[in-house]
Amino acid sequence: MRFIQKGAPPEVAVELRARKARWGEEGKGEKAILREAAIDEQRGLCAYCNGRLHRDHTTTLEHWRPRSDDNTEHFDWLNLLAVCSGGSSKDLHCDKSRGNRPLTLNPTSRSPNTEQLVEYYDDGHVGSEDPAIEKELESTLNLNAALLVRWRRATVDAITQELAAAESEGSQAGKLRATKALLARYEATTGDLPPYPLLVLPKIRAVAKRVKARGARLKQRR
Repeated sequence: MRFIQKGAPPEVAVELRARKARWGEEGKGEKAILREAAIDEQRGLCAYCNGRLHRDHTTTLEHWRPRSDDNTEHFDWLNLLAVCSGGSSKDLHCDKSRGNRPLTLNPTSRSPNTEQLVEYYDDGHVGSEDPAIEKELESTLNLNAALLVRWRRATVDAITQELAAAESEGSQAGKLRATKALLARYEATTGDLPPYPLLVLPKIRAVAKRVKARGARLKQRR
C-alpha cells in the first residue's frame, strides 16, 4: 500500500469545508474536481489496492474516517482518498468491502508506515507479519480477492519477462539501458505510475543492482 503524500486541498474542498457542507451538498461538477485532484495526488493508483484508477465514474472518493463518525468533516481533504470501483458484488474489495468499518491502515500516515506493514508475494497475495493488519488486509479490505490476486500475479509475470529480456541484451550498455528504463517507469516523480509499484520495484532494483555490479567488475578487468 503506497504512501500518499497529501498536499494542499483544492479550492473546491476549502470552500465546501468552510461552509460545513455535507456529502451530497456539493455543486454540479465539484465532486469531479475533487476526484481528479485526488487521482493526481495518488499518481493514478487506488489508495488501497494500488491498481489503476480511471478518470471516470468508476473512481470514487472514500472517507478514511467514515462519514458515519460524528467527528468527520465530509470535505476534509486529509480524509479523502480516491479508490477503484471495488470489484463485483461477488468479490468486493477496497472501500466496497470495507463499508464503514474502522481501519488502522492509513496510506497517508508516516507512522505507522503502510509501505513497511504490507508485504507482497510473487503469487499475487498480500499479507503482514502483524496479525491485526493481516486481518484488515484479508477481511476488511479483501485485498486478496481473486481478481486482485490474478492481476498482481500477471504483473509479476510481465515484469519477470521484461527483466529477463533486459539481462539478455547483447551488450553491458544495453543491459544497463534496459534496466534503467524499467526503473524510471516505476520511480518517476511525476505523472501516473504503473499499477502495483511496491510489488515489483524490489525485483527491478535487485536486477538493476546486479547489472550495475557486473558492469563495475568488467571495468576493473580492463
